[in-house]
Amino acid sequence: MAVWDEALFASAFLKETDRSIFVLHTISGDPIPTILNYNPQIPNQDTILADTRLLIPFSCDCINGGFLGHAFAYLVRSGDTYERIARLYYANLTTVGMLERFIGYPASRIPVGATVNVTVNCYCGDGAVSREYGLFVTYPLRRGESLLSVANAAGVSDRVLRDYNRNANFNGGSGVVFVPGRGDGFFRFGCWFSSVSRCDVDLNFMLKT
Repeated sequence: MAVWDEALFASAFLKETDRSIFVLHTISGDPIPTILNYNPQIPNQDTILADTRLLIPFSCDCINGGFLGHAFAYLVRSGDTYERIARLYYANLTTVGMLERFIGYPASRIPVGATVNVTVNCYCGDGAVSREYGLFVTYPLRRGESLLSVANAAGVSDRVLRDYNRNANFNGGSGVVFVPGRGDGFFRFGCWFSSVSRCDVDLNFMLKT
């Protein structure tokens, strides 16, 4: 059951081999016009520069009563592995461990043609940190990024970003952090920390899985 009706966002890099916006439509399930609406920097939906970071809207749910996330439906292709799905198609928004836990097939026997759930974490903030932010982007870190570079790109202070991600290693080049937004510009929808009470949130699971 959805925790709220508003949208959250995932931040994803389009890979060298997947330059068409149709690829994002296929893996996210969002209509192409919706994806383009949140990414006005894209001049041509058929050709996008590799390593362009894009916003992908999604709803946030209470997964198994334990943590906040969203399950994307993915159609398994020939040659797919959990690592390929996590790193290539979902741009490190999820992990091999998450896929193994929620898909359940042995890593060597993922059936081609099966539709599986790819679970991505989301977050609604912490009222003890700030009440100013109404949306959080699920943001996979890349090599060369730091607390300061991510904060500057998002237009938030490094202190606020750190307070929302106390256990994150911003210099590690991997892992997911949650970047706050105030609800203006791209951030037209959001989830509010008061909604978290409707789900027994396990932050350790979200940050370490």
